[in-house]
Formats: sequence, C-alpha cells, structure tokens
Amino acid sequence: MSTTKIIDLSTLKAILKTSKSSRGIVRKASAQAQEQHCNRDHRYNGWENYETWNVALWLGNDEGSESYWNEAAQEAYDQSSAEKSFTREENAALWLRHKLKEEITSSADDMLEAAGQSASMLSDLLGAALSEVNWHAIAEHYIENVDKDETETADAPETE
Repeated sequence: MSTTKIIDLSTLKAILKTSKSSRGIVRKASAQAQEQHCNRDHRYNGWENYETWNVALWLGNDEGSESYWNEAAQEAYDQSSAEKSFTREENAALWLRHKLKEEITSSADDMLEAAGQSASMLSDLLGAALSEVNWHAIAEHYIENVDKDETETADAPETE
C-alpha cells in the first residue's frame, strides 16, 4: 500500500528547476517528502497530537471541569499505592486514564444519541477523533499536580 507524502511548494519548485526528467522529479520529490515527514515534530502545543491537546484544553478551560478532574486526580492518588510493577503515581494515572476515557466517550455518545446521530458520519468522525486522544498523557498531567504531601502525612500514623 502506498502512502501519500506531502512537500511544500518552495521545495517542489526547487526540485523542478534542478531535475531534467519526470522520473528525476518524482524521485527527488519522494526523497524530500520522506525527509520532511521524518523530521517533522508531530506534537501540538506540547501534547502528542491535536486531539489530545483539544481534550486537555477543554477540560482545563472550564472552572467546573478543571476542579472536577483535579479532585478526581487527587482521589486517584489518595486511593493508589505502589506495587511491584508500578509506582503510586503510575497506578493513579492508570485509574484516572480509564475514568477520563470512559466519562468523555460516554458523554459524547449521549450527546450524539440525543441529537439523533448515534449512527452517522458525525458519530464516526467523533469516534475517530476520540480514538486518537492520549488519555494517559492527560491523566499524567493531572496526577503531576496532586497534593502528594498532604496525603502522605494524612496516612501516617499519629505519634504521641
């Protein structure tokens, strides 16, 4: 299966000026497109991709939502513990990742169903976009900001 590679217009103009045959143009354009593709930073505003950035942005832009997910992250951290394979933070992020994905995809499904669009092009597009979200990265972002000191001292036994 062939994949489409894209190069910018100025690069294409330079290739056209220096190539003598159509085969040479195609070869140079393909090589240049591959180089540009491999060197491109696929991140979006510090997040893995646009979909992840967009979800994180919307979760953090609304005070109620931000507060809700901060509390969920704190709860995840408070109820987690280190195990053989994972740290406390990693276990908390795993739990929060599941909660984020479940609640947001469920909300999207409810919204589509209410609009009579549960089986439509819109539902397919929304599902495709949500499948690209790195839920774990968003969860880690929230877990990084939990109050770790308060939890550790609250769980410590009292001394007389």
